[in-house]
Parts: sequence; C-alpha cells; structure tokens
Amino acid sequence: MTAAVVLEPMTESDFQSRLDFMITDYAQENVKAGYWTEEEAQQKSSETFQRLLPDGTATANHYLYTIRDGETKESVGLLWLFAQGSKGFIYDIMIDEDQRRRGYGEAAMLALEAEGQKIGVTQIGLHVFAHNPAALKLYQKIGYQFKSYNMVKDLE
Repeated sequence: MTAAVVLEPMTESDFQSRLDFMITDYAQENVKAGYWTEEEAQQKSSETFQRLLPDGTATANHYLYTIRDGETKESVGLLWLFAQGSKGFIYDIMIDEDQRRRGYGEAAMLALEAEGQKIGVTQIGLHVFAHNPAALKLYQKIGYQFKSYNMVKDLE
C-alpha cells in the first residue's frame, strides 16, 4: 500500500537544516560508487551543491520539496526536481531513515508527477547508483525505464 504524502515547497530554513546531510550523503554515495575518494568526496559534493543551488531554494528551475505524511503532516523526507522546458530531472529523493519502508518514496514519486505536470514537465529522468537496488526496484515499479547504461571498468 502506498502512503499518502503532500509535497510542500521547502522553506529556506528547512533547506539549510538538511543541506549538510544532503552534501554528506551525496559524497558517500559517490565514494560507494567508486567515483570519488574519501579524501575528496566532501569537498566535491559541497562544490556540486554550490554550483547547482547557488541561491538555495530560490535557484531558478529547481524545485525543492519537503515530503510530508498526508495525515500527520510530519516531515518524512525531501525531493529535488530540476525542470527546464518539458524535461525534468530528479536530483535527489530522500526519505528519512526512520520513515523508510512505509511507502513514502513511492507516494512522493507519484505526487511529483502531478507537480511536474503543473509546471509543464512531460518527462522526468533520474540517476540511480548501481549499489542501491531498493531504489532501482522502486523506480522500475512505478514505470521508469532504462534509456542508457553507464559502465565503468577500474584498471587498478
């Protein structure tokens, strides 16, 4: 069963309170994937966030949402969509660790489709790290399809 959620535009203060975790989480994901070393990951992640969101929640074409439980209105995660013309791209979806496996991720992804349509998005893409099979399974369940594969061979 899918949980009920509300996507609420993220306030700047909520964004600032989550930013350090978002940067660290992205750094760790890139280390797990083998793209970055532990030593460089935090700085590279921080630079990526500064480049993508120089004006925080006011950055043009970026839509940051707090995911709230549809009944209690408790914050259960965040979702970040970039939209340009009819194309959207999910930069991040994160369900708070203590709220996972309750259907919030699926509900938020489906709610995002309606939000995207309101701003003219007709296609949404995303990236999923290969070491995250639970996310991959969810995305496939709700209709996301592979369009390409990135493959890497380490020569070390």
